[in-house]
Amino acid sequence: MVEEVAGDPTSGSMHIFFILVPVLGILVSAAFFAVSVVVDRIHSIVREVGGFSSENSREDFLQTSFDQIVACSLRIAQLNAPYRLMIEKNFDPEVRIDCHSEEIERAVTNLLVNSMRALEGNLPGTGHLALAVAAIGDRAVLHVEDDGGGIDAEVLDRIFDPFFATKPAGKGMGLGLAISYHIVKGLGGDIRVCSVPGRGTSVSVELPLAGRFQ
Repeated sequence: MVEEVAGDPTSGSMHIFFILVPVLGILVSAAFFAVSVVVDRIHSIVREVGGFSSENSREDFLQTSFDQIVACSLRIAQLNAPYRLMIEKNFDPEVRIDCHSEEIERAVTNLLVNSMRALEGNLPGTGHLALAVAAIGDRAVLHVEDDGGGIDAEVLDRIFDPFFATKPAGKGMGLGLAISYHIVKGLGGDIRVCSVPGRGTSVSVELPLAGRFQ
């Protein structure tokens, strides 16, 4: 004998509902946690940027060879280098600056990584990056030039804005160049960028020579 049991047509839905409620709760909690982590990270970065090269830290500056800082930054940045990138270096070892070397190394590394990423569209073996360190007047100057795709004028005006990024989501927060700019300006220096779309970009970092910091 076969007995057909119709049952409550809503019982299955209610069962699924009670299963989903805790799952949704876990997902919502995870989402809030992820957001809070990002917000905390942003606050940390903002505080960190604000602390670079403050008046109270200048007494801790050490006289350092600018070329050694750039060489160290280049070694780190080369982890992002396109395949068979050609790098030309012309460093004056006599150029020295007063600074926290870790700060300048971070600033220069950010700039070099950005230059190398600009060359990712070049065919292997055709990308070229030229770096020069020299003393010009009372300034220590790092000049970086690439033959990548260049930067459009409307983008060039915003490259040092915090959180401005041209890369796809998940590829960066748009803070690298902003941090570099803040570090260099905090040391009484400047960063100048010139670019021609389709031909490449040049970046000049100018800092006071050792003993010239005001």
